Amino acid sequence: MSHLTMAVSEAMFNNVLDVLLDERVTTIDYEKEAEISGALTAGIDVEAHFELDAIDFRDTPDRIKIDELDVVYDVLDLYLDVDIDEICIGGFCIIPWFNGCAVRAPEICLFEADPDLHIPLSLGGIVRSEVSALVALTVDYAHNRGTMDYLTAQVEEHNQLAARPAGETGPLDPPVVNSWDVSFYPDTLDIDLLDVADIVGDLLESAIEFLIDDLLGWLPGWARDVLHGIFGSFVDIVRAALDLPDDLGEWLSDLIGVSLDFEGFLIEVLDEFLFDYPVFSIEDPFPVLDWSPPLGEPVPPGETRLIPVKVPIENLAIDLADTELVITMEVGN
Repeated sequence: MSHLTMAVSEAMFNNVLDVLLDERVTTIDYEKEAEISGALTAGIDVEAHFELDAIDFRDTPDRIKIDELDVVYDVLDLYLDVDIDEICIGGFCIIPWFNGCAVRAPEICLFEADPDLHIPLSLGGIVRSEVSALVALTVDYAHNRGTMDYLTAQVEEHNQLAARPAGETGPLDPPVVNSWDVSFYPDTLDIDLLDVADIVGDLLESAIEFLIDDLLGWLPGWARDVLHGIFGSFVDIVRAALDLPDDLGEWLSDLIGVSLDFEGFLIEVLDEFLFDYPVFSIEDPFPVLDWSPPLGEPVPPGETRLIPVKVPIENLAIDLADTELVITMEVGN
């Protein structure tokens, strides 16, 4: 039995991953709202894409280190809605009159709205997430042609490719022919959801303080004096009421990752486009001669287009070296 050996360089493998994670192919679009407590509701709206710095081949054992895979947030809009119990001040009787009241103090009610405070944070372009993974390579055989023999599958593939609209390229989806698929299997996966928690914490506190000043600004002077002791440190009151950690950046990271489950969604995206999707596939039987004339070129009058000449692959093995991936195939008769 003959053997066929191919080698893929580390640089070429980087190019393959760049194509898989290209923002025209892999997009992140996420929106969710969650009640954190009876008083606080949070929501998030995300549009993002991946940017890969580099990968590193490692031998003994064969592993690929994916380092600094950044999630770049084109849109990262977070909002917090705070609903505070209504408080009414005044309305007491100043001059009683028989069984009623002739003159009452004016009554002012606060926090009648729902929500009382809407705190938006637009963090797109400010923060990034970082993904690191150590992955193994697995080889699987995909039975795509079902009960068809491989010659029938080639003809069926030819008919489907020939019926495509002009300009449409790439493999058929779903594929018709069988294939050897090489995929990632993650050994370790680490997601650093927010890289700049301190900036986020400062933004949140600034937004809350600004809204408090704006909220109290429309009240008469005497009402602001009465309420000054109650709302002198509103940020601390909100923290205590909702049992927030002192580190708002860390709390915000937990909020996005746990309560709004964005980290779980991010893992699903990685599974779909990186871990559950073959990094590359090798068609079986393997084409050694292409279509004649090639697809897309006209067929001369009186002639027919010849299908590719292919040889079956009995086995496929992969081995990682420090700078390249070596693929060995046993070619059958």
